[in-house]
Amino acid sequence: MPDPHSPQQPYNASTVPGAPPPFYRPYPVAPPRMPGSVRAAQIIALLMGIAGVVAIGAAIAVGRAELAGQLTAGFLLPIVLAAMAFAFGSAGNGLRVTAIVLASLQALLSFGAAASRQPPGLLGVISGGAVLCLLAQQTAKHWFERPR
Repeated sequence: MPDPHSPQQPYNASTVPGAPPPFYRPYPVAPPRMPGSVRAAQIIALLMGIAGVVAIGAAIAVGRAELAGQLTAGFLLPIVLAAMAFAFGSAGNGLRVTAIVLASLQALLSFGAAASRQPPGLLGVISGGAVLCLLAQQTAKHWFERPR
């Protein structure tokens, strides 16, 4: 084996025991920014969750228990999606898939709510469809599959 420290041989880090690999960076690279599609899905989910909590709280405050129950049933999936949206910056692809499934369920179940004039109605269809479309994009997939 040639001497790695001899002047005739070029430096090769892979031949020196304990040496860092070539292209070693002593400091981590700055994290990439969240894509706009993921940020938009996060904002929509958070706004729907907040709207649901505020509506349920208002119904409870005025003493309309039946309305509060209807609102809770109608806004359950948006509230769960809002809670999941807080982890969009750090979670993996499993969270994205779960959010897509919940958003599609929200959109489908809101069709029935819209037909019977129950909350969240058409707003649930639109927000669920928007979150579904935004998280199904390729940029969102790359974001959730990135190395951490």
